[in-house]
Amino acid sequence: MDPSSLNAKRQRLVQHPVLEEAVPLWVLQCQHRGVIITGDIICAKAHRLA
Repeated sequence: MDPSSLNAKRQRLVQHPVLEEAVPLWVLQCQHRGVIITGDIICAKAHRLA
């Protein structure tokens, strides 16, 4: 194996592109406001957005 192939990342198919964009943006907004969020809160938000 050559070194360049070790750094290659596999592309994955996105099943919910809207969530892929909306959830990280929401997390950043919460962090900016100083809101503490957990994995459970992120999952709940994703379910509401879906």
